[in-house]
Amino acid sequence: MNVAIIAAGGRGERMGGGRAKQFREISGTPIIIHTLSRFEHCASIAEVVGVVPAGDEGELLALAEAHGLRKLARVVPGGETRTASIRRGLRAVDASAGVV
Repeated sequence: MNVAIIAAGGRGERMGGGRAKQFREISGTPIIIHTLSRFEHCASIAEVVGVVPAGDEGELLALAEAHGLRKLARVVPGGETRTASIRRGLRAVDASAGVV
């Protein structure tokens, strides 16, 4: 089983606006949904683990459901650094995963 980790734990402070950039919209769809959709249609990916800013896990799950995305298996809060966020994503991957 191949698993993708989507590291979207940043706050997007350089963009301003008080909203994490992964939840901002392009053509009426949040950027994170554009990303997840690519993995949803990739036959070699069985499931996806999303890493988002702490407190935004429910929002990502709700967006994925609203957009009919089924491969998003787990959503975990990001860490203080990208490395910490990736570590949290790796910990959330099922032990049966062949490739991450």
